[in-house]
Amino acid sequence: MSSKKNKTQKKINKKKVFIALTICILVALIGGVSVLAYGVYKDTETFDAKKLLSSGASVMYDDQGQVLYTYGSEENGTRENITYEDLPQVLVDAVVAAEDSRFFEHNGFDLPRIAKAAMSNLVAGGIRGGGSTITQQLIKKTYFPNAEKTYTRKFSEIILAIQADKALSKEEILTLYLNKIYFGRSTRSIGISSASRYYFDKDVSELTLPEAAMLAGSLNSPYNYDPYYCLNNATKRRNTILNLMVKHGYITQKECDDAKNVKVENMLCSSKITNSSVNAAYVDIVTDEVKKRTGLDPLKTQMNIYTYCNSETQALAAAIGNGEKYDYSDEDMRMGGAVQSSQDGRIVAVIGGRNYNFGNYNYATQKQQPGSSVKPFLDYGLAFENLDWSTGHSINDDDYYNGKFKNWDRQFHGLVTVENALENSWNIPAIKTFDEVQQKIGSDKIQEAMESIGISMNKENIGLASAIGGWSYGISPLEMAGAYATISNNGLYTESHTINYVEVVQTGETFNIDEEIQNNAKQSAYSKASAFMVRQVMLDYTKNGSGNYAYVSGINNVGAKTGTSNWSSSAKNGMAGKSRDLWMSAYTSDYICSVWMGFG
Repeated sequence: MSSKKNKTQKKINKKKVFIALTICILVALIGGVSVLAYGVYKDTETFDAKKLLSSGASVMYDDQGQVLYTYGSEENGTRENITYEDLPQVLVDAVVAAEDSRFFEHNGFDLPRIAKAAMSNLVAGGIRGGGSTITQQLIKKTYFPNAEKTYTRKFSEIILAIQADKALSKEEILTLYLNKIYFGRSTRSIGISSASRYYFDKDVSELTLPEAAMLAGSLNSPYNYDPYYCLNNATKRRNTILNLMVKHGYITQKECDDAKNVKVENMLCSSKITNSSVNAAYVDIVTDEVKKRTGLDPLKTQMNIYTYCNSETQALAAAIGNGEKYDYSDEDMRMGGAVQSSQDGRIVAVIGGRNYNFGNYNYATQKQQPGSSVKPFLDYGLAFENLDWSTGHSINDDDYYNGKFKNWDRQFHGLVTVENALENSWNIPAIKTFDEVQQKIGSDKIQEAMESIGISMNKENIGLASAIGGWSYGISPLEMAGAYATISNNGLYTESHTINYVEVVQTGETFNIDEEIQNNAKQSAYSKASAFMVRQVMLDYTKNGSGNYAYVSGINNVGAKTGTSNWSSSAKNGMAGKSRDLWMSAYTSDYICSVWMGFG
């Protein structure tokens, strides 16, 4: 009895263990399926066909509507989206033969391809290839560009592909795919239109059979089949695609053989469209301004940016800055400058520095010691405004502060007019004038006056040395141009800017930057009368054409002012006592030009 009971007990225990294991396996399977299903659900619940659209590259235009610069990024490259009608049939055939031979027949995924890929993955012990259709590749590039290869992602990809196939025509899907995909290593080869320009310098509609086959072949591995880097690989892959096109009935064997006889290296003709460094300093300023005024990054958001850059003037400015049209006296000298419209704050050209390239230290926007360049508006302009001086007012040029301040010629000149003092850039009359203004209105009001004409006074300390350009931080060429533009425009301050308007391509939103700035123009701390008197004095002494002002002789109605600051006598860089900063600012009723030269 005891033996039978034990045997029965063992059978019961085995049955319980089996049931328990079965339940555990079922629970695990259900749990796994549930997790997989939930993951797929989260990935696919927000399908939107609009998301499949590709952002093209942002483009910057000059004042004549000509392309000034095209942005490139890992996301957008220099992409230009095209329509299905732009695609030649030979390209459609090559891509379908290379990537998805049953593309026009399946519903977004191809079961035989998936099954074949699944078997390969099981043998390999992990996901090595997905057997993805063109539709799935479009989905992956859009929804999961950086995601790990997992079964959840693969199921999500399939479901979204089916949804895309229902929402869009095959032609739309193929076009979206070709607009989005990489065709090589360069960001200039993202999207079929850019790739056609990059490799062959032609419109996509003009592609020939061997060119189309080469582009289609690169899709399998853009990095390894870029002919500029891997010519042999690209050639072999191109020939494989041609063979596939014969296999699927798109071309004859003769057409295949003829196409193979065309050497890939003979087809290549890189696009002449480049982003010239001539415009680099201007482009960098525009990019910063776009970000500041719109809160958007043109590298990430496709937009059209319409600027006031005059390409001819910008080319001349760059040539001067590079030493092509100017002979530098020292190899270490640098130059920064700005040309701005006198009436409306529109910047038409800049000098960013010597041999400036994108992202360099931009001398057009960097503050430098202004020297005597500030005397017309800082000293005498404020005296006209606050001390009721006239243009004929005289100042006694004599010892001041017990010899603390000196004129450049180390002499005193007695009673001099404002015009005499400015023309000869004597320091003592300027300091006396500034001192009287400061006592009358105070340092805070002087700072407010500078801010009112566009000069940032952040952390700047005002003192007697400020009168002759001894500033803590200084003034940039762009600020200097804006200040003189205000004086030229009867004291009306209009913020300096490079942009007319910005169009955001995908949303249609427009930022009317120039319109807003013109509407916000306001009278500065200088009245029309004070601005007129500053202008009149400068016109009078510049007309004489003495000294450095001989450079602007022959130009009608031009006012100008030079400025210089020197290295201290204790400087240990071999420059003791020599000029550190050299300025020339000049204006007419149409334009302001302010240029700084010095050492970095």
